[in-house]
Amino acid sequence: MKKMNDMKTVRELIEKKNKIEAQIWAIEKGITIKNEVILYEEISNLIDGVGEGFVPEDYYANSRYYSSIPGVKNIRFHTDTEILVKIVSPIGMFIPYTLNVRGVEYRISISFSSKYREGIDY
Repeated sequence: MKKMNDMKTVRELIEKKNKIEAQIWAIEKGITIKNEVILYEEISNLIDGVGEGFVPEDYYANSRYYSSIPGVKNIRFHTDTEILVKIVSPIGMFIPYTLNVRGVEYRISISFSSKYREGIDY
């Protein structure tokens, strides 16, 4: 029997669910590009307000998610159907133009971080 200290929090379980849903989505759609799967998971985490990279509202944005995609700093909502992806290097541009998450087609827009540096890094 599990001790109370071993039980997961609701936030941890939602984060795990989002990871699994992203993997199922990739298999069902035949997606083999790792960054697309990560982006799907991170958008889900942003929607739910969970995950290690999630930052709630502050002076700068309603909320954001610090990404684990190489070359991407963070993602955040720009509008209800648009995700703004801030990149720090050219490799971060290897993401889709649109992504359907939970039945919503999100347009993906790119902005360049003030730390962005040109140069091939892929």
